[in-house]
Amino acid sequence: MTMTMILGIFFVFMIFSSSLIGFAFAQNDVTAQDDSTRTIEELDGLLSTTVTATLTGLSLAGATFLVRTFKDEENETKLHTQKAQKNFIKAFLMFLVCTIFIFIFDFLEILGKEPNIYVLFLDLIITYGFFGVGIMYLIKSAKEMYIMFGR
Repeated sequence: MTMTMILGIFFVFMIFSSSLIGFAFAQNDVTAQDDSTRTIEELDGLLSTTVTATLTGLSLAGATFLVRTFKDEENETKLHTQKAQKNFIKAFLMFLVCTIFIFIFDFLEILGKEPNIYVLFLDLIITYGFFGVGIMYLIKSAKEMYIMFGR
């Protein structure tokens, strides 16, 4: 009884102490002087690691949800399930790569003294490209699941 009480107090302490920790934001604090550079920086700030990491977890959860065993007579359902699972895994990889590239480009922005327009353009093209491909795979897997469960 005392061990569970000690563990309960420990977990309550951990929960309350974790709420005191602030969030880290990895963006360059130097503001741009040019209007076009400022607009590009605002577009860069829209896609954050919170969005991509959440979609990465969602894709992985969707792929693991679809793991099930089949009998031989459910051949068409098995085919749609496998396609949806593969698309979820591809989406997981795209969102994971997108998250990694966001960290890399934010690190490069922090290292630079001033915002570099070429780094910002590369950042936007690469991260939004991977994000778009990941969304495309999520849509494909949703279509397969709709066909699979629509029967």
